[in-house]
Amino acid sequence: MEYLSGNSLRLHMDEKFSQRYVFESKWTINTIILPTCNALAQAHSENIYHRDLKPDNIMFTTSARSEIKITDWGLGKDINHESLALTAAIGGQIGGTPGYCSPEQWFGFDGNIIDCRTDIFSLGIIFYEMITGMRPPAYNDNIKRRAVNPPSKYYPTISKKLDRCILWMIELKPENRFQSIWDLIFEIETLPDYYS
Repeated sequence: MEYLSGNSLRLHMDEKFSQRYVFESKWTINTIILPTCNALAQAHSENIYHRDLKPDNIMFTTSARSEIKITDWGLGKDINHESLALTAAIGGQIGGTPGYCSPEQWFGFDGNIIDCRTDIFSLGIIFYEMITGMRPPAYNDNIKRRAVNPPSKYYPTISKKLDRCILWMIELKPENRFQSIWDLIFEIETLPDYYS
């Protein structure tokens, strides 16, 4: 296996958050979010979905932390070659990491196809966490959660357009999220935060 000397985004986040630091929007977008979107776009074009995106699975290739790779495709799903009927792991759940996993994946609803919108949800949680230092409220067994504050509530320099983008990514219902990774890439590339 390739050696990635930069360690995980999780370690970097924990180190920075312990110093009360949150990540600047432009760096976050250009170093983490867009490269992750581009990696997912390649996978999604082959109908392969990661299904366990979290900071632990985003690795920096070097200590300069200027390039990332997505790791741990162990829950990855190729819908062309795998049955859509997934076996429940525990109590109806089908895998994924609490705090990052989409509701439709976590609860394994009958008839729900796990697709690109699951990865978009997880990436949205990472995005929110990086620029605020906290994760949005978790959903409960009834697929409800407390109101999610827009990131700009904590950091007013964040644009309203970025607020809207991230909140769309983490909508609880898949149909209310971006419907493809390409739609998300287009939206991100038009954000003022991407350039400023």
